[in-house]
Amino acid sequence: MREEATMRTILTFAMAAMLAVPALAADFDGKWKGTMPSRDGNAREVSFLFHSEGAALTGNFIGPMGREVAISDGKIEGEALSFSVSVDFNGSMVKIRYNGKLSGEDLTMKMQREGATRSVEFSLKKAGS
Repeated sequence: MREEATMRTILTFAMAAMLAVPALAADFDGKWKGTMPSRDGNAREVSFLFHSEGAALTGNFIGPMGREVAISDGKIEGEALSFSVSVDFNGSMVKIRYNGKLSGEDLTMKMQREGATRSVEFSLKKAGS
């Protein structure tokens, strides 16, 4: 009886310890590069510079011409991230939403312009920090 109670106590503590450890988030910090399809059908080189603090994500989108745009609403949930950027498009501010999922060394991204029904997919690789 005593051994059974001891085993239950050990199992209870072990389970409590496992539940108390927060899920580890993926390491998104640093620069990520890739090519993104454009409206004219050509691929454009882009990069993102991410900084994380807990579940919060900040950083910049760096477009094909080297122009940097700050990301906003950045969140990390395990292997996934999401954020948005606001860009000036012919005098109007347009919000673009990004969602990404890390798989091995590839960060698969989905980009969707606010109000659009279609999204664009592309991949990024970590280039260093």
